[in-house]
Amino acid sequence: MFWEEHQDCSNVIQDGWTDLSEEPLGWGGYLKRTKNCKSALQRWHNKTFRRADYQIFNLNEELQQLLNVDTVEFGSNWERIQDLRNQIDSLRRQEGLYWAQRSRIKWLQYGDRNSRFFHASTVQRRDRNKLFRLKDNEGVWVEGQQEVEDLVLEHYKEVYKSGGSEGVLDCLQHGLKSPATCTSLSPELQFSPKLLPFPALVALTQTTHTFSASEGFITAVAQMVSPKHLLATLESVLLSASPPTAAQRVELLHAIRSSLHSFQSLLSYPPPKPSDRSQVQSKSVRLPDSSPISLDDQDVQIALKLSDDLHLNEVDCVRLLVSANQEWGLMGREPLEILRLAAGLWYTERRDLITSLHLLLRAVVLDQGLEDDILVDIQKYLEDLINSGLRQRLISLIKELNREEPSGLGGPQCERYVLDSRGSLVERQAVVSRERLILGHCLVLSILVVRTSPKDVKDLFAVLKDSASEVSESMTTVKSQITFSLLFALVIAFVSDGLSTVPDKAPVLSSNTSFRHEFHELVMATGNDQIVEGFIGGIRLAWVVHLMLIQDGVAARETVSSGSSNEMGYVSQCLEVIFSSNVFQFFLDKVLRTAAYQTEDEDMIYMYNAYLHKLISCFLFNPLARDKIKESKERIMSVLSPYRVVGSHDFAQDINSSSLHGTETGPLPFNSILDFVSEIYQKEPELLSGNDVLWTFVNFAGEEHTNFQTLVAFLNMLSTLASSQEGASKVYELLQGKAFRSIGWSTLFECLTIYDEKFKQSLQTTGAMLPEIQEGDAKALVAYLNVLKKVVENGNPIEKKNWFPDIEPLFKLLSYENVPPYLKGALRNAIATFIHVSPVLKDSIWTYLEQYDLPVVIGPDVQNSPSMGTQVYDMQFELNEIEARREQYPSTISFLNLINALIAEERDLTDRGKRFIYDHVFGPFPQRAYTDPCEKWQLVGACLQHFHMILSMYDIKDEDYEGVVDQSRFSTTKESSPLQTQLPVLELMKDFMSGKTAFRNIMSILLPGVNSILAERSSQIYGQHLEKAVQLSLEIIILVLEKDLLLSDYWRPLYQLLIDNISRPPPNVTHLLLKFDVDTPVERTVLQPKFYYSCMKVILDILEKLLKPDVNALLHEFGFQLLYELCVDPLTCVPTMDLLSNKKYQFFIKHLDTIGIAPLPKRNSNQPLRISSLHQRAWLLKLLAVELHTGDISSSKHREACQTILSYLFGQGVTEIGGGRAMSPFSLQDTSENAAIRTVSKSK
Repeated sequence: MFWEEHQDCSNVIQDGWTDLSEEPLGWGGYLKRTKNCKSALQRWHNKTFRRADYQIFNLNEELQQLLNVDTVEFGSNWERIQDLRNQIDSLRRQEGLYWAQRSRIKWLQYGDRNSRFFHASTVQRRDRNKLFRLKDNEGVWVEGQQEVEDLVLEHYKEVYKSGGSEGVLDCLQHGLKSPATCTSLSPELQFSPKLLPFPALVALTQTTHTFSASEGFITAVAQMVSPKHLLATLESVLLSASPPTAAQRVELLHAIRSSLHSFQSLLSYPPPKPSDRSQVQSKSVRLPDSSPISLDDQDVQIALKLSDDLHLNEVDCVRLLVSANQEWGLMGREPLEILRLAAGLWYTERRDLITSLHLLLRAVVLDQGLEDDILVDIQKYLEDLINSGLRQRLISLIKELNREEPSGLGGPQCERYVLDSRGSLVERQAVVSRERLILGHCLVLSILVVRTSPKDVKDLFAVLKDSASEVSESMTTVKSQITFSLLFALVIAFVSDGLSTVPDKAPVLSSNTSFRHEFHELVMATGNDQIVEGFIGGIRLAWVVHLMLIQDGVAARETVSSGSSNEMGYVSQCLEVIFSSNVFQFFLDKVLRTAAYQTEDEDMIYMYNAYLHKLISCFLFNPLARDKIKESKERIMSVLSPYRVVGSHDFAQDINSSSLHGTETGPLPFNSILDFVSEIYQKEPELLSGNDVLWTFVNFAGEEHTNFQTLVAFLNMLSTLASSQEGASKVYELLQGKAFRSIGWSTLFECLTIYDEKFKQSLQTTGAMLPEIQEGDAKALVAYLNVLKKVVENGNPIEKKNWFPDIEPLFKLLSYENVPPYLKGALRNAIATFIHVSPVLKDSIWTYLEQYDLPVVIGPDVQNSPSMGTQVYDMQFELNEIEARREQYPSTISFLNLINALIAEERDLTDRGKRFIYDHVFGPFPQRAYTDPCEKWQLVGACLQHFHMILSMYDIKDEDYEGVVDQSRFSTTKESSPLQTQLPVLELMKDFMSGKTAFRNIMSILLPGVNSILAERSSQIYGQHLEKAVQLSLEIIILVLEKDLLLSDYWRPLYQLLIDNISRPPPNVTHLLLKFDVDTPVERTVLQPKFYYSCMKVILDILEKLLKPDVNALLHEFGFQLLYELCVDPLTCVPTMDLLSNKKYQFFIKHLDTIGIAPLPKRNSNQPLRISSLHQRAWLLKLLAVELHTGDISSSKHREACQTILSYLFGQGVTEIGGGRAMSPFSLQDTSENAAIRTVSKSK
């Protein structure tokens, strides 16, 4: 050890041993001297040795400074440089020896300086040890739990077969000697190599030992890493924001290597066994790592029921019951609840295991910023795992778990529900379906680690057909996502294998000619189920791209064979079927645009889109596919009716012409391809970078449009391609130049101007009707405006300032009644993107809005702008009579978003449409009907965003409170003050606090509860908008509470909300607003309102200050009532009582000194205030009774709180409350000095 090399070490030991020379030399004296030596050495170490790593760092800094100086100075500093190097070498040696000693690794020589390794092994020693295998005296490795146990027992029988305790005591009587030199020890007990249990001890990397004494022998039990510990280890290393430490790396490698068998036999558990069933029925079961366990009749029944329901070994079911008792405590629970808890624990173990596998695969496939050496180790581990049969196990599990039997979804006699880790009741089928989905994700990721074999592809294809047929019967979210994972597993397999035909990679499928013939016959077979056929069509698309890539590789090698010519026929045959069945439209309708796809895991969606990008790029690059697309375009141009060209850029269309002809049988393939490309790049615009193939296709697709359907589809594709800065610049140049004969920016602005002139002419003509905008024209304009929006939104910040100098045409159609609402919505959405282009444009937008749009919304009397002659209606009419009847609200939503974008840029508190938003949009939104639920929550979200901004803009002052309080309590007039007119925030807060429209609507958003919101968020397309509305609602509640600490009389509805929801299933609105931990069981929360802002902090602050008791009496009353209700609720009682008894708050004594002794108001002067004051005292006394009756006296803070309360109530005196000290009535002596202390004052 490195202490021995220091000259003072022996003196410190000698002094520590002889300091207690008067102690006898018996066992007690030996222990005292040893302890004294240890303390002396520790003091000496702390004084003599400092942290070597800090000293090394400082010395290195000085050394580098000296090495970087000029040559002349370098020579003069040479001696100092040598001295620094010697010090650094010495400190490094000292550090290495220190960690070598700490690690207890004896077989490393002191010359090894790998301190990181020593440190890692030291940290590992803190965990429990375990033995995996041992080598016997003959050098043979022994594995298995029972075999290792028997070997250990036999070894120690031999070692300890003779006595020797007297020899040990005799040795100790001779003072401090090395045990190895004590000749009085028996040979078996001398510290020699024989005492080491075995010649070699291997436990992978982290080895520790668990021994239990039984009948005089030592038993060694080998254990595997539990799934819970495995998952926690992986999350701490793979998901951490900081690089893993050396100890974490060692722990990670040990954890995954120890779990190798669990992954190889994934979710494979011992089945029921007659002998084990008989053992359980005998009511005495011996688990592998414990003494025999006695069972009662109920335990036996539950264990056997678990075995029958889960197809699990009976002894393992007893282990589950033991674990459930340790986790939850089963005393007093019903048998059904115990059954569900144990089953839930088993499913949690399974979920932890497959989630761990998923994390490992994600770490290799997705770039998570891990260091290369860790990735190499994990990848090699996964490759071996997959090559040993993991992928086949994944495919089998996805199929087997879908069966209605105990080992899968559960049979008809099985219990349908389990209790999860939060104690929530969940359906077993939902848990198993989620397992299948994670396994599907693992399957997709595994294909990118090790390429698929022909057998894997065939098995995957068979499972996909089964899963697709299940989706056709009932299309639930999770079932669809499982089917998507199987679909994309095959898509990725074909595309990645086809792309690997380049010389530096080795394909698997592409080199197997017989497989291609077999699979082509398989994939071209047709069926009757349209959904199944649709998914098979998706596989056909991936298959034809695979064949195309093979042909490209063959052409590159210039070796054309008869087999490759046959495969050319396969390509033509596939293309014909793909276009005839319009596979692209099926992908859009049943995959990409579904809620199941859009609510899928973000990383999985990115991977799916990335391979769809590769798929469509390869498809568009192939000449055969391009010819087929050209043929499809010519066909759609001939089938659909052309629009009549009146002018060079006129969209006017004959009203009798049927522009929608040809859509009765569904969209045609050319339009579907355009939409398909748009959908792929909508979420991942970065995939567009450097994609020359796609831009070549854009130039081809934009030529010769003779109908609105293809024009709209093409413009929609352009809007998607403009989602990146590079794409926005290309699209702008494309439409600014003359690449297309009739498509360009000039077409858009000239068309808007032409329609404005037509509307003006009709208004100037007496009795003339406003012209109608044809649906085709309107849709084309909407598509143009969407392109404009994307180009301005994503364009280069400097370049786009000069792109569109005159934007007034965008405003001119906003004030006309006959303009379709969805066109107005597109106009305002495009206008909103110009706000951030430049301050000049923002001011222009306000000017144009006041001229064209705002008079329609709030009327010209509120604004100073003159009344417009073009105004023929108001926006209330459009909302209530046009949009409400159509149940679609694009114009109103766009107006809200535009106003929000404008006021976010400046502190504007005037009523520029705010009253319209409050009275006519948000107020009646629950009563309106909505064709698209997304529009409903977009509308609500825009209103809430508006309220949130105006609440954040203005800090309410005391004079504002006084005005509102005086008017609300004493004034009978309904007229608004000038202050309220200028500050809509006050109107909003008055409404909210008095429980009117705004408050009721916000509560209606929150009341469905967390579980309902979670379900809709993960299964509906509108879930993201709903989540935003809920978040804004909670933020508004916090904002209002934060601003209004005085205007108390309006708080009644909010307190009532908190009180009424306490007993709802957790987690509920009360738990969320009061900052209980909703991610773990609520009863384990540690409330810290001083550190985290919440409603609880506001309530405690109000009760502490008790401002304006005549005005805030009801507020104080509800505060005490709320705290009492929290203290008697089973879930919130412990956290709340721990908080109130905390010394930081002194809640009980403070309020006994205020509420408890305050004089009551006179009966005649203010009877309501008197009643409220009595109620406050009643709630406070109830709180005191709860604390005295149920406070945990074993806890010091509760014990001190109860003593303080009793001391105060019995008049024993309380001193230094702020310091936390109080006299107990039971600790005072009956002396004359304490007589005054026991005197109870009259007021108290």
